[in-house]
Amino acid sequence: MTSILSYLLPEKIFVILATASGFLAMFNWLTISVTHYFYRKKTLRERPEKLKFKVPFYPFVSWFEAALILAVFCTSPLYPGQVSGLVGGVVLFLSLLATYFVLKKSRVMK
Repeated sequence: MTSILSYLLPEKIFVILATASGFLAMFNWLTISVTHYFYRKKTLRERPEKLKFKVPFYPFVSWFEAALILAVFCTSPLYPGQVSGLVGGVVLFLSLLATYFVLKKSRVMK
């Protein structure tokens, strides 16, 4: 796929790939932040003795981080050349999601 894109868009391929991978990295941090909030909330309710580390400013720090990442996603189209990478990141994410569901349905992943 990359070789096809490099043939079709030789001047833009690096920006697209760098932005798409950056989008996925930021999406991972967004997922971590949201998961941390819900996991910690559930653990505090059910087994608070399991938590040995007190997170400063919890739960505000998790939501603040998520808000900052969403702000980056929302403002990235304002910068020249970032729209193609953002679209590439979304397409890459959707293809990974589709692959996950196909593998899950075919019982390769259990």
